[in-house]
Amino acid sequence: MKRQLILTVSCDTDPDTNPTVRRIHQANEHRPLWQGIEQGIATFRQALMTKVAARLQRIPITWLLRSDRMILEVYDDAAYCFKTFEKIWQAELQSGGELGWHPHLFRWNDAGNSWNAYLDKDDDIEVMEHCLTEFRRHFDVNSVRAGWMHCSNRIMHLFDQHHLKIDVSAIPHSKLAEWWHYDWSGTPPRAYFPSREDYRVTSNEVGKNLQIVELPVLAFRLNPAWHAARFGFKNLKAIYKSDHAFLSWKNTQYRGCLITHSSATFQAAVKQQLSNGSHNSDPIFVNTFFHADELLRTESLTHFINNLNFIDAFANANQLELVATTLTPATGLAKQSIASRG
Repeated sequence: MKRQLILTVSCDTDPDTNPTVRRIHQANEHRPLWQGIEQGIATFRQALMTKVAARLQRIPITWLLRSDRMILEVYDDAAYCFKTFEKIWQAELQSGGELGWHPHLFRWNDAGNSWNAYLDKDDDIEVMEHCLTEFRRHFDVNSVRAGWMHCSNRIMHLFDQHHLKIDVSAIPHSKLAEWWHYDWSGTPPRAYFPSREDYRVTSNEVGKNLQIVELPVLAFRLNPAWHAARFGFKNLKAIYKSDHAFLSWKNTQYRGCLITHSSATFQAAVKQQLSNGSHNSDPIFVNTFFHADELLRTESLTHFINNLNFIDAFANANQLELVATTLTPATGLAKQSIASRG
């Protein structure tokens, strides 16, 4: 029996740029902001049919639809992203795709007349619950990625309490301390059940873990020279800014890897995944993603195509069974992998 390579590709369906107003009053005002969805998906699908290996030409994508305070206030409808582009989503569902959820934490700033990141405050739990409920009036929601990869115990508990099956926000061992930030210190580069006390890791005690699966995104492990340079740069920046946002050595070792990133980086990250399994029979999870607006950029789309073709060739060269799937079916495979590790 061949070892499996499980490929999951998801898309954060953010607007191409943030709205510059708190509320849009005319229906057609949305169009300049969502061209990645309206035009990009069709361009993407056409490119796959002519430039990608046959078995990945119809690769199923998990489309993570935006719904959060920004969408609710700007459009007065938490389900706006689904309703406005429903024909596109229905076509993707018919092709084997999946719809999930992608919430950001934003607040309108009157002084700056802009939408700003609003992290580490109250996590907008009530608004997030409303957004998820509105989406579920229209389609099943099992998968989620938090905006900016930002998570907390409250957010992870929210996902779990509302029976989401899988979260894909984590970047192994990574921490970012900028105007937007996340903390995945200690997170392993493989699937796990998050601890009730610390979403970043699992607990070895019975009954101490949540039911939701955390499947970290593909990450590139830097070589020692680049790692040292990144560690030094990040901490010199913290000294210069006097914000004390220092990062540990481990925090700077991994970088999340999108399928639209340069082929050299992406391919190196995939190869590194071979060493993350404890047994040769363990499946290799390549869980990656992209943003809708990247489909409008020739360079990003070219990387996407090249990386898909690399995965096809990599699976063949290593005698792996390539399984391209969406996040909900991948949840069961991830649970099996977790169980096999004891």
